[in-house]
Amino acid sequence: MSIDRILCSQCRNPILKTQRVNIDSLEPFSSELYTKLRSEYGPTVFEYNPPGIQDRLLVFDNELEDYEQEIVCLENQLLYIREQYKRLMDHRMKLSSFFSPCRKLPNETLQSIFDYTCDWNFIQDSCSLDLETTPSSPIPSLPALSISAVCSRWRSVATSTTSLWSRLKLKVPAQRASRAFCGAIELYLQRSQDCPLDIHFIGSPNSHNDSQIDGAILSILIQHSFRWRSFCYDGEWILNVLIPAGVEFNTLETVTTNGGLELEVFEKAPKLWDLCIPRLPPKPSCFPWHQITHLDFRVQDSDIDLELDDVMHSSLNLATLKLCQDRRCHITRLSQPRSFDKLTSLTVGVCHFWDDMGLFEYILSSFTFPSLLELHVYSSTSRHFQPALLEEFRTFISRSSSKITKFSLQNVRIHRSVLQSILHLLPSIEDLTIRNHAYSNVLTSEFFSWLQVQSDIPVTQIQTPIPRLCRLSLEFEGTSFDDAAFINTVSSRWIPDPIYAAEVGVDCLRSVVLKFLSCDVDEEVYAPLWNLDRMGLMAVVTGI
Repeated sequence: MSIDRILCSQCRNPILKTQRVNIDSLEPFSSELYTKLRSEYGPTVFEYNPPGIQDRLLVFDNELEDYEQEIVCLENQLLYIREQYKRLMDHRMKLSSFFSPCRKLPNETLQSIFDYTCDWNFIQDSCSLDLETTPSSPIPSLPALSISAVCSRWRSVATSTTSLWSRLKLKVPAQRASRAFCGAIELYLQRSQDCPLDIHFIGSPNSHNDSQIDGAILSILIQHSFRWRSFCYDGEWILNVLIPAGVEFNTLETVTTNGGLELEVFEKAPKLWDLCIPRLPPKPSCFPWHQITHLDFRVQDSDIDLELDDVMHSSLNLATLKLCQDRRCHITRLSQPRSFDKLTSLTVGVCHFWDDMGLFEYILSSFTFPSLLELHVYSSTSRHFQPALLEEFRTFISRSSSKITKFSLQNVRIHRSVLQSILHLLPSIEDLTIRNHAYSNVLTSEFFSWLQVQSDIPVTQIQTPIPRLCRLSLEFEGTSFDDAAFINTVSSRWIPDPIYAAEVGVDCLRSVVLKFLSCDVDEEVYAPLWNLDRMGLMAVVTGI
């Protein structure tokens, strides 16, 4: 293309005002030039060069210089245009922010969103940063600060939402904490104002004695002890070293500790009701056991029968009890079953079902819970549920006369017939959760057929197990699952007509959750469930 045909896009004039060399006219002489270069050489070659070459070279150099100047000029114009484009885009983005849906939200809604988004504010000293566990983004570790740094409005909303700054997870270094670490804690305490505090205190694994505890951090926290709502301690220090005696915790409700058991430091906690500890203390102390309504601990000692009996006698208002057995220990049943009228929820985690007295059998044989509404049993090591326990369970249910409405069985190797016998004893179940074991599958076609509401027999003869079932949650580990039987069971128990539901004596199933732990979900197979979901049933099916 000739240079005179390259026009400016604005004025339509040639880019170069003057043209010394017509590039197109030089093309026919290229072959002749190459021939001379290949054939003419030697000492006298310069004497026979074509005339005017030197003049042409000078013209070419001047022309190239003009091209270089024009290129520089065009590049400067291009940089200017790009900069103008960027500035215009930035300004357009600012103007378009006026139409952002977020601006329509009132501050109260933003506060709720921020409060839901922000979990723990993880504050740790720079010297104790763990690069493998520290997230690259500041939002997971410091959500309150991250949100307040977005814009002036978000900062105003965040600083006025005291709950965002009240959830503190503190990883205390082994050596003396830096001023920045203490300053960050003071900033959060200041912005939380009078909001109750949730404190998760993590001791350094390298600290084993009280001489390495920084008193400045403890002093800052103890000054606000009257605002503590929950306290979680994860470390190796003993509690009476962390917390001096006589401290008042006027709003403390929950204590969770994996360390020492010196619970006397919480003697002055009039609102404390939730306690989670690694094991029971050696003996009842001045700790206010009578206030505890929720107790969670691990069974580690062989004399657990005596300790548990003492603690439960001291905690007469206990409503929720969670026990976990993480190792084998022999337990002797009580001579006479003890009755606790206020217990409504019981969770038992076992690591074995041997022939000797285990935790679950001890609970079944030694206690009576007439007000029990929830029963949860899980296994940490996937041991067998011995059929002999069925009779013990039958006696426990008969003796307690409780109406259990929520039952869960997770990771326990149990035979299907035994599970069905257990569920027959619990006709009042409304919420059922089962997680099968890979080597002992109870979620079989026979089990689903057993749960199914029969439609081919007269209404007066229908006898469906667990007639009050409204919520069903299943977790399946394996690859052989009868999808059709499961869908038929769910469909048969979807009875939205209250009159017909009363006739057959079966409540309508309102929620079903199925989670596959080792396979995917075939969306086409579960199309009937999606139809029921659109009709009102909450149906959730997920895979790996």
